[in-house]
Amino acid sequence: MSRLDVESRLCVLFTYFIAFSCVATFVCYEASNQDFTVKQLDLESHKVIYDELRNFPNVSSPVLFTCISTVAFVSLLVYVAGELTGNWSQVDKLWSLLPTLYIWEVMFFNPSKRVFLMALVSTLWSIRLTYNFTRRGGYGWPPWTGDEDYRWEYVRKWPVISTRVGGSLFNLLFISIYQNILLFLTASPVLICSLYNHVPLRTTDWLLTVSCILLIYIEYTADQHQFDFQTEKWSRRSAGRKLEFPYSVGFPSHGLFSVCRHPNYTAEMTIWILVYLFSVSAGASLFNWSSSGWILLCLLFQGSTNLSEGITSAKYPLYKRYQEKVPCFLSLFNPLKTKFSSAVQ
Repeated sequence: MSRLDVESRLCVLFTYFIAFSCVATFVCYEASNQDFTVKQLDLESHKVIYDELRNFPNVSSPVLFTCISTVAFVSLLVYVAGELTGNWSQVDKLWSLLPTLYIWEVMFFNPSKRVFLMALVSTLWSIRLTYNFTRRGGYGWPPWTGDEDYRWEYVRKWPVISTRVGGSLFNLLFISIYQNILLFLTASPVLICSLYNHVPLRTTDWLLTVSCILLIYIEYTADQHQFDFQTEKWSRRSAGRKLEFPYSVGFPSHGLFSVCRHPNYTAEMTIWILVYLFSVSAGASLFNWSSSGWILLCLLFQGSTNLSEGITSAKYPLYKRYQEKVPCFLSLFNPLKTKFSSAVQ
């Protein structure tokens, strides 16, 4: 098998361990809560909602004040930078850093072994994403420069947003405020965990930690497969050489991209679902308020994927055939598969 096949098969095998970790967390939770059915389904009395709202940290607490202040400051900063430069990717430059910053802020005020594991996982995630964003030209000097996400060019043509006022409001409300709140919410399970510092580490905490690290490896592998493909494609095009298969397809459809169309997105969403499960492992309710983070993140990725695939389909005729053959995010990954050649011939 080639290096690409070996890496892809490893990633597929890792998904089974990750699935086991999720199931184990649910099983252990239900085993430790004998009144699970009554407690979770007593929606008529709103007891579930009331109990979980009580678990929200006091607004006057130093840790929550620090996190909210960070959200407010960064939201204002990226809005002003975006308006002055015309570059709407200011939040993108901080995307890989902010969730980790929020987790370390909690670690500073309410340290515990569980919170440290979450900080460790988030830091590794930040290193991977920052590295990939850097080599794709996302950062520049001065720091408000750098490449803008190509999708914003298409969004600027939408009705209302195409106007000066509409574009400015979109930059303020969605890009600057909403996305910064979202980044805080993805890290918010750490606030729940900080309320359970008295609960010792469990086996599920270690399973979730290892699973997150494996997902980071899957993201890195998918990024590398895509980077190698695009680098070689553009190298040949710049040299005036004919693009032969698979580069003539125009987009990566081999390796992990023969398993699902967006392996890095799939891993990204799963990481933050597992971060949420740390709060469940700590002893919080299976449905607590911090679940809003991963739910809103998944919705954002769904919208972002639809936009990206619409652009790609218009650019590459074979992409629609690729969509028909390969699932977007999830499928029944075959652990016995050894060849991960292009899904489009």
